[in-house]
Amino acid sequence: MPMTRAAPSDADRVLTALRLGWAVSELRGRLRPGAKLIEIKQLEQPQRTAHTLPLGGERTHLEQLIEAEAVVCSLAQQLEVDCDIKDFRDAVEKKSQPASDRLIELAKELSRAREPNARAHAQDQAWDDLARFLYRWDAKIQDQLAGGAFNVQSAYQLGRGLGEIAWLDPTQKAKDESTSWAFVLGPRRVGTLQRLVKRLEDYFQPLTARAVSVALGEWGRTVENEQLRKNDLLIEQTRRWRDVLLTGLDPATLKPPQAFLDKARQVRHVLRAFWPELVTAAAAVAVTAVGAALLATDNKSIGAVLGVLGVSGLTTSGVVAKAKTQALALVGRLRDALDAEVIVDAVVVNPNPPPQGKRLGLF
Repeated sequence: MPMTRAAPSDADRVLTALRLGWAVSELRGRLRPGAKLIEIKQLEQPQRTAHTLPLGGERTHLEQLIEAEAVVCSLAQQLEVDCDIKDFRDAVEKKSQPASDRLIELAKELSRAREPNARAHAQDQAWDDLARFLYRWDAKIQDQLAGGAFNVQSAYQLGRGLGEIAWLDPTQKAKDESTSWAFVLGPRRVGTLQRLVKRLEDYFQPLTARAVSVALGEWGRTVENEQLRKNDLLIEQTRRWRDVLLTGLDPATLKPPQAFLDKARQVRHVLRAFWPELVTAAAAVAVTAVGAALLATDNKSIGAVLGVLGVSGLTTSGVVAKAKTQALALVGRLRDALDAEVIVDAVVVNPNPPPQGKRLGLF
């Protein structure tokens, strides 16, 4: 398997920006009215007794929302982008206040506006206020990060873009609607996200960026084919993106050891990419074997040829050594290719699974 490489010196800051971008999208998605890819509903479970401590998925909708708010506020403070709202580009506020405090205020106002018997106009206004605030804060965050390390800004945008896929509106058909499947997985967005993940590949486990890029390409094709749009599969895909990018999970661990054996049995698919090298190597072995056999004869013409080769420095031992070196290099490339196949398979949730044994076109 590929070895884990040393993380860049600014890895902590870059990955914090990635998490912040994802968290902003999640918070907005949870608060946004309308349908969501990840359904928000109260879990059906017995009433908690004796103050039972829940795991993440067992927390109530409100508890998960509060957690999302806390994550955004904490990460913004770590990145030093919890700016004063008076510093927003089009500031209209009259008092100084950290953006994180204002976010919590607006979220509470939206929650009150959505209580039973509340007026629809009040709900719309509360959401519009919060959405406008998030838009302005996001603009300020991007402006601040743009003045620093380029990779930090790229990580924030990558997290935001992937997070928005996780919280799209599966019922929205308009291609120009920012929450629609066709927008967040459209060619322009997918191309941008692929460039961002490529730019940041050194911050992830080996082959992770490549696998994420392949997955984006696979899901990007669903924009033109509604029959491929399966909500449950896309949810699983976004979870895998989160695990390998935000948590640093080695994608190889997503597949059991048996997967590597299964892939080895399908080595013919990878060998197709290396047929020129294999043919050349086989020919070299054949020539070496024939030459060794002829050396045992008394053929003078062969001796003359070998003399010329000796003057050129092409001795039999040199040819054999070179053949061995090339063979070892080829074996290494084949092993890396098999590893890459397994890792990409682990990260990609293919919306249109290929026939058994068919590749995703990596090589």
